[in-house]
Amino acid sequence: MSDTDVAVHGEDSMGKKAGKRERRPIPILKRGEQKRESKPVPAPDPSDELCDAILAAKVTVGDEEDMTMEAMGVLGQALEGDELSVEGEDREMMVGNILGRTYGRLPPVVEQLTKEKEALEQSAAADATLIEKQECQIEDLQAQVRHLTDALGLYRLSRQRYISTFKRDKMKDTNPVDRELIREGSEAVHGGDAHTDAGLYAGVGGRADVTAFQTLYGFLPETVSGFSK
Repeated sequence: MSDTDVAVHGEDSMGKKAGKRERRPIPILKRGEQKRESKPVPAPDPSDELCDAILAAKVTVGDEEDMTMEAMGVLGQALEGDELSVEGEDREMMVGNILGRTYGRLPPVVEQLTKEKEALEQSAAADATLIEKQECQIEDLQAQVRHLTDALGLYRLSRQRYISTFKRDKMKDTNPVDRELIREGSEAVHGGDAHTDAGLYAGVGGRADVTAFQTLYGFLPETVSGFSK
């Protein structure tokens, strides 16, 4: 079976300092010393400043009664055999054996780790909000790029039509290629293009007369934008 730890803690309460007091001598037991006769410990003065007294030892994992009995024995042995000492300063002071003082150092460490964890969680929440906002911005920019790409194609057709029409009307020069360019350009300029026109309603500064678009094409702009062209 594995081992587990057992610790006994003294009372931890802070009284108001009443000036510097002379420390009362604390009997220290070292290995090999005979067990001294236990004497009653007087109750602390209410004006005294108290610190933790921590004694710890190891017991074998088992059923509750066996662990309790073993704990009583090993804690007594630890009190008799381990050297007790004082550690820390002012309000962080504590007295105990080596293992007990090790446990006594844990609360400040846990408190600091808890604060760091909370700070990381807050930072992660802020990052998640920022990422969500950026994803919306990216989606809007992608819609604008699609609209500009479609508009560029229509613009090129209209400019092709302009030049071919000039050749036909002013230079009396016409050929099958120019006639086809004039036809395609006329369709682009005068005909409908639901997908491209839907882009005119997207983003900041887009058209607001949604009813006109819906009457013309039978769908809302955002519905048409979702269709593959």
